[in-house]
Amino acid sequence: MTFYAGLMSIVGGYEFGSDEVDKNRMEINIAENRVNIARHHRPLTRQPSKFHEATQPIISESLQKYTHLMTTPIVFVSICLVYILYLAFSVYGITQININLTAQKLFALDSPLLELDDLRIKYQVPHYSMATVFVNTPGKLEDPARLKRLNQFVREMESINGTWGEGWGELGTKYFIRDYDVFQQSFGSEDEEEDFTSDDDKPVSVHSDDKMTYREDELKYFLKWPEYDFWQGFVKVRNATNSTDPKLVDCSFNVQFFDFSDEELDRFFFTTGYHGDNLTVWTQRGEMLRAWRQVVDKYP
Repeated sequence: MTFYAGLMSIVGGYEFGSDEVDKNRMEINIAENRVNIARHHRPLTRQPSKFHEATQPIISESLQKYTHLMTTPIVFVSICLVYILYLAFSVYGITQININLTAQKLFALDSPLLELDDLRIKYQVPHYSMATVFVNTPGKLEDPARLKRLNQFVREMESINGTWGEGWGELGTKYFIRDYDVFQQSFGSEDEEEDFTSDDDKPVSVHSDDKMTYREDELKYFLKWPEYDFWQGFVKVRNATNSTDPKLVDCSFNVQFFDFSDEELDRFFFTTGYHGDNLTVWTQRGEMLRAWRQVVDKYP
């Protein structure tokens, strides 16, 4: 608006000057030709009001002063600086807009799902927001260094924290390697000598990440054990004797039909949970998602 007013002032100044020149030329022509205006038919013209006659000089003088003021270097440079600050402030304001595109926008206004979603955000999201992480190429976990790196990745995922909240740690994580470690401690391999000492009555706990071991040949027994068979939904195995075959075997469906003798781990997923009162805010959940990606990018 200020630029438009300034432009009007400049153009108005040129028009005033042009009108003044035209007026002078007309007076000169009339004086030279000695035109007798009285002999012409006098048309019906609108007479200006007294208010118009009284205010016209004031308005003209004000516009002239405004035009001169707006065309001074200090004024138009100041206006340019103010306009640049306005643009910068506008861009900053746009970046701070809270975009709240919730799933409720997909429901009808009278849908009962709106109340259900409100209850989910109020009670479930702040206490347990779950991340599902798929590990498509675990590799040979019998390599202690690779197993340690995988455990480190899980530790970092379950210990993420920020302004939105924090992770539940091991309590909120479903990671089959930890149960598998307990299974190996409890039963061991068949070729090991059984030792029925008093230490067998002690509760078995998960080893630290440095002491964990993984044996591929015992995975088949672990997945069939009644106490741990639910892990078949988290783990996918393949035939080790024909590992180049793209056909994969899903334990959750084929456990009763497939021979486990030559199977190895192909891929798996684990889940971990987070909590925080700020997770009810959509933008805070976006911050949590960015924190997940930062950790995942460290383990290509």
